[in-house]
Amino acid sequence: MRIAPTVTVLGLLAVAGCSSVNSDNSPKMVTSTPVAVSAHRVDQVRADIDAIVRSGVPGVIATLTG
Repeated sequence: MRIAPTVTVLGLLAVAGCSSVNSDNSPKMVTSTPVAVSAHRVDQVRADIDAIVRSGVPGVIATLTG
């Protein structure tokens, strides 16, 4: 499962609603994003990641290509 950490990072970057990434590749949070909304989105991404991992590589490719 070497792809899972990459999918997790991509998912968390999308969820954080970042406008950019810091020089150390950590997401730069948008300060106007409410914490409750961020927590809900993180839960949703975790569910999405679980589904991707369960579906295997074809699911990851389908998800990344839209």
